[in-house]
This record gives sequence, C-alpha cells and structure tokens, in this order.
Amino acid sequence: MCKPYLIPDFVTRATQGTGSESLEREVCMQGGAQLVLRQANVRPLPEQVTLAQFLSTNARIMAKLIREGRLRSQEELLDYLKYTADVGDYAQVCELPSVLLYDKEYRKKQVRRNTKWGSDDTHLSTFYLHRRRRGNAGKPQPPSQRAGRPPWQTDRCGVEICRSCRFIQSSIVDRRQQLLKEQSSSIDASCRAVSEYASSNFATQVDIFLQEYR
Repeated sequence: MCKPYLIPDFVTRATQGTGSESLEREVCMQGGAQLVLRQANVRPLPEQVTLAQFLSTNARIMAKLIREGRLRSQEELLDYLKYTADVGDYAQVCELPSVLLYDKEYRKKQVRRNTKWGSDDTHLSTFYLHRRRRGNAGKPQPPSQRAGRPPWQTDRCGVEICRSCRFIQSSIVDRRQQLLKEQSSSIDASCRAVSEYASSNFATQVDIFLQEYR
C-alpha cells in the first residue's frame, strides 16, 4: 500500500518562516570556545498549517503524485483538482483548522481504500468540518473558539465523539437524570408514607396500652 502524502510532511522550511540563517546559532562560551546550536525542522500540526502553506504544498504533492504515476490519466488529474477546489470551498465557510484536519484524514482514507479523488465522504465532513459562526469574521475569538480547537468533544475516557452523536449522548444523559429524579421522588414519598403509618400505628398502640392500664 502506498504511503499517504500529508500536507505537514511537505511544508518546507521557507514556508514555515525559518530561513537557513535561523537554523544555526553560535553561542560564545568562556575561554573563546563557541557552541553551535542547530534548530530542528519541526513539522507543524495539520491544524497549524496556513492557507498559503496549503496551496503551495498541495501543488507540490500533486506534482509528486504525477511523477510517481499515481495520477496517470487526465481524468485522475481532474479528480484531484476537483478535490482541491472542494477543500477551498470548505475553507470559505468552515474553520480552517477543521478543514486541514479533514484534509489529513481524507488523504489517509483515499490511500487506504483507493477511493476516487473528489468523491464525497459524508462521515469525514460531518465529523471534522466545523462551520464558522456568522458575524464573527475579523473579530477576535475567545480562547475556546480560536484556531486549534477540534470540532468535536471527548468523553470521560478521552474518546472522540462527533457532533452528530453529541445530541444522542446528551439526550441519554438528560433522560437518565430525569429518571433518577423521579426515582428519588418516589422513594421520598414512600418513606413519608411509611413514617406516617408508623407514627399513627405507634400512637394507636399507646392509646390501647393506656386504656388497659387504667
């Protein structure tokens, strides 16, 4: 099986904003000795890639796929271009980090299942794509809505839950809490009934004892 070509793996040092002069730094030490520090070329996370980096890197990946024969016919090339256009359309209405995460999983799934480039994937789009809120363009977002926040939630065990499943889970939790409240109210009512019965029965027994005693 071929290896999927992911955007962060092809982001160059130039597109990361780290030129060759910033990769090495000399540190002078006592006695005239010099220590050279080299900065490693750390690959960015998918959600940290900028739109400009995606454009240049996507073209670089397409050229590599053509050279390796993985985009052979004109139809396959047009399919890849259609997928690129679809990603651009998603980026216009969805948060960019969610689009980049979608792109990563789409490329991995395309290689794993050998699917046609540009084919719709409802599961991935529902799970990863997170639409922007209207009226927030150009406005600073609170920390909970900034780039890097995944478009899904995790349960207590750290398992990712897609947005389409969150409503079902919350409904189950609400129903469980409602049943616990109803059960608690029923128990309280039963306890009050038993307590009232015991009190009245005790008073009756006391009256009978006093009558017999007299």
